[in-house]
Amino acid sequence: MTVTLNQLARRVADLEMALRHKRMDLALDHVQKFVSGGRRVVTGIASTKQVDRMGDIVEPKGGHWSLPVPLLWMHRHDEPVGWVREATATDSGVRVRVEIAEGIPRADEVWKMLEAGLVDSFSIGFIGTKSKPIKTGRRFTEWELIEISVVSIPANPGAKIGKQYSRGEAVKLNTVGRGAVRLKRG
Repeated sequence: MTVTLNQLARRVADLEMALRHKRMDLALDHVQKFVSGGRRVVTGIASTKQVDRMGDIVEPKGGHWSLPVPLLWMHRHDEPVGWVREATATDSGVRVRVEIAEGIPRADEVWKMLEAGLVDSFSIGFIGTKSKPIKTGRRFTEWELIEISVVSIPANPGAKIGKQYSRGEAVKLNTVGRGAVRLKRG
């Protein structure tokens, strides 16, 4: 069988890529995880227009912000772990893309907790600038976003992390049994 130099180079590249990938089983119920080139990035919904656990409604399209917004750990202002790089208000919620810093112990710990599925939610820190009373609390129709936090229990039950990206090659995750996923080359 004759093999061209290009075919041989492709086979070597495929083998090198295969050696860089390791199989991982991650216990997850509803968090989708991806590995992709670039930085440690998480996307999801930071807030929705549903009544939150405080009895309030924060209207997504009433928000104002100037990016980047700080990304905190559990609303602790002395524990920043990254930045909100994108935020988009839709009728149903505020979609965000955040970047988690590298080389900072708390940020590295947060990333590991996200990978393990120990935390899976966002929560917003805001200043209400216009609101009106409702039966359960207040409806904030205008507000200023001052921070977003990675949390284990959000005030807004719909504020969930959706996808994660990390350094490395792009791979897909296949479900393996109840809530577990296996990394698989795409």
